[in-house]
Amino acid sequence: GSQHVTCVSRLDLETSGVLVIALGSCTSASANYVRAQFAGRLAIKTYHCLCSGHGLGAFGTRAVRSAPLSIESAEGTNSLRASVALVGGLEACTLLVVKACFHLPSLDGMQEGSFFTFAEAR
Repeated sequence: GSQHVTCVSRLDLETSGVLVIALGSCTSASANYVRAQFAGRLAIKTYHCLCSGHGLGAFGTRAVRSAPLSIESAEGTNSLRASVALVGGLEACTLLVVKACFHLPSLDGMQEGSFFTFAEAR
């Protein structure tokens, strides 16, 4: 038979708009389970980034950054935006782990080679 698919969350609407879906209707156990994980702040988002320029450290380097964030309406739109709060706000913490480092040699006509870091952030 046919399976229903239910959208249970839309992550990072302003950037990628990734959809989190569950098999079944909006009242199915799987949809309720995933919604409960988001409501309880148990869901973890992981991003993979390819960064160019100055290195972020050697393989395995870890960095933790935290700051209080406030959620506000983006001017002229119906969407929300997070920004660092000077007073109050909810504490947000990001862990960055360097997964790989690449140095490409210089090519004809280029003075320096390019440095890239592949990192994971969550």
